[in-house]
Order: sequence, then C-alpha cells, then structure tokens
Amino acid sequence: MARSHQTSLQLLETLLDVYRNDTEGLKLDLAPVDLVILGEETASKLIGI
Repeated sequence: MARSHQTSLQLLETLLDVYRNDTEGLKLDLAPVDLVILGEETASKLIGI
C-alpha cells in the first residue's frame, strides 16, 4: 500500500509539472556538459563497474 501511495504521489507530481510547463512555459537551466565524462559514467553504470 505504501508503494502504491508513493507511485500515486509521483504520478501527481509529474502531472503538476506538465501543467506548469503548459501554463508557465518550460524553463531550462542550461549548463555545459562534458560528453566524454557523461559517456564514461553511463558506461560504468551499465557495466556495473
């Protein structure tokens, strides 16, 4: 029951985010990303290192 409650809260938060984006517009916080580091971190997580 607790897991179902948590899932319902997450769904509600997602719906509220979608509503806010529709009414207020999507606000992006842009920042530079090092794609090499991002790729290495992703690969290590997928491989399980």
